Amino acid sequence: MLGRRVKCFHVLMAGWFFIYLGTGHLRAQELPPSSIKIVVPYPAGGGTDAVARLLASNLATALGTAVIVENRTGGATIPGTDSVAKAAADGGTLLLVTDTFAINDASGQRFPYDAKKDFQPVVKLVNVPFILSANAAKTTFKDLHQFVESAKASPGKLTFGSVGPSSPHELIMTYFSKRQGIDVLSIPYRGTAPALQGLVAGEIDVTFAGISQSEQFVLDGRIRRLAATSSARATEAPDVRTAQEQGYPELTLVTWFGIVAPAKVSAAIVERYYREIEKIMHLPAMKRLVTSIGGEVSVLSPSGFVNFIEEETERYRNIIKEADIKLH
Repeated sequence: MLGRRVKCFHVLMAGWFFIYLGTGHLRAQELPPSSIKIVVPYPAGGGTDAVARLLASNLATALGTAVIVENRTGGATIPGTDSVAKAAADGGTLLLVTDTFAINDASGQRFPYDAKKDFQPVVKLVNVPFILSANAAKTTFKDLHQFVESAKASPGKLTFGSVGPSSPHELIMTYFSKRQGIDVLSIPYRGTAPALQGLVAGEIDVTFAGISQSEQFVLDGRIRRLAATSSARATEAPDVRTAQEQGYPELTLVTWFGIVAPAKVSAAIVERYYREIEKIMHLPAMKRLVTSIGGEVSVLSPSGFVNFIEEETERYRNIIKEADIKLH
């Protein structure tokens, strides 16, 4: 009898030992690594970089670990994105993505990574609405209807400031133009800020301008706002009617930022990152920064961000197909 009791005790202790080991392993998986890198596939100094750096600083404090930002630019974000797809699945490498992530996937081109299989969304961060704006000295149209009528009256004469052939700005204007049967000449710039300067200088007739960046030029009368490209009127420009209100729902352009991780990072680490980042995005300093770049804090959970990316990818896939846009 005594021997049987001793045997049962040993079995029980062994069971608790393995449970302890398993629990310890799970705890270890929930903890982030000793250092974290956020890859930003855009140049330093822009809005995406500024948000990533303030996020990294606050995330380091929250997690008690080093968090750095690495800018890996060029190649339509593909090299930087691929580097994260191939990173270790320990949570030590994250990627800041924008709508370009969805556009690349929607393009049908082959990439060294698979956007759906190689990544898992962690958190959506920001929306950046735009306003289609016109040079006040060069043009007379005051709303979208007048812009379309002017373009129809002078095919190929009106000019639009683009930020690249694969950019959402170019895709949306091309789609809108084809839907309306107008011909607007695209003039390339190296970003939204140079395009806005080109608009102010009279080099182009219209462009998609950030709200806060263009405010002073509106106030001094150098540019005129035609339509907000968001689904609802922008908080910072409530007097500007949306394109949808004016009868042109196809002119919808809201860029966004978010964070994704390699696909095999544990769900526990992803959830921990989401919880911490969600709190950081609502800090006053972060809200001020996001507002300064013309954006709005717009946080989605991992599951919500999955659905959002799928919807955006499908939307751009339809735009590319319907407008017969050739991406290179």
